[in-house]
Amino acid sequence: MTKQMKALTGLEQVARLRSDIEMKKFSIFRAKVVAVQARLSQLQDQLRGYYDVPAAFSLDEARLTNALTVETLQSIAREEAHLQRMLPAFEMARAAATKEFGRVQVLRQLGEDLDHQRDLIARRRM
Repeated sequence: MTKQMKALTGLEQVARLRSDIEMKKFSIFRAKVVAVQARLSQLQDQLRGYYDVPAAFSLDEARLTNALTVETLQSIAREEAHLQRMLPAFEMARAAATKEFGRVQVLRQLGEDLDHQRDLIARRRM
């Protein structure tokens, strides 16, 4: 059984390293997604701010506001498209990190089960 324990321990260490790598990849993707979402939120707040003025617009102010609105809406569209392009890779990174983390947990549980079984056998021999 000690060979099995050593093998499981080795597999668990390898799985933990792979899990750490996948978690780091996921963390990087997550940071990028959060940054794009923050930019989108900022642009949407900016857009709301254009029209949240207490006084009526003059014609020149209305033209400027409309031009700024168009520019901001184009920026929002670009950011949303960028986010949509990122999401498939983000989901793949999340799935890979989850899979590798689960593998570590399974190997750890197998090791604990093997320890428990070894202890039971040792007690029976006494």
